[in-house]
Amino acid sequence: IFAQNLPVESTVLENPSPRSFKSEIRKGNYQIVAISFNFLLSDKVLEMAEWLKSEFPHITIIIGGYGTALFKEDFPLGEKLEKTVDHICCGEGIEFFRKFLAEEWDVKFDSNNLTQNLLPNVQSFFRSRIPMFKQMVFVKSLGCKAGCNFCATSYHFKKKVISLFSPEE
Repeated sequence: IFAQNLPVESTVLENPSPRSFKSEIRKGNYQIVAISFNFLLSDKVLEMAEWLKSEFPHITIIIGGYGTALFKEDFPLGEKLEKTVDHICCGEGIEFFRKFLAEEWDVKFDSNNLTQNLLPNVQSFFRSRIPMFKQMVFVKSLGCKAGCNFCATSYHFKKKVISLFSPEE
């Protein structure tokens, strides 16, 4: 739902290989590259960011997702990532990006409403186009009130639940 809720042209790559990532960046005219990651993909994201900085220094790099829990502790990899990227989104991505685009690019928004038009979702065999099954996914809210110390969701949303849609919506 991320790309369809921003009023700018967006391309989404789901867990791209290094080759497909580089190919897409080379053929596009990107000004911003945002990478969502989890903790286990931190090394891969650092490689992507370092490559972007060396080949396309004009591109603004933003990282976000559950991998940003890496910055909660003192990890050398986190320090290196923090120095390589331009911005880190520790929280809800659509809200962060709308604010970023408004402040940095003077992009105005018509409303705060969100849309989710990607139904049904077809799950494919890992990195292939072989469909395995279809599913309907609705993101109603983000966060959790439990506050478990091992949980990135509780960390990002400070034990709060952010409602995105009402049951009617």
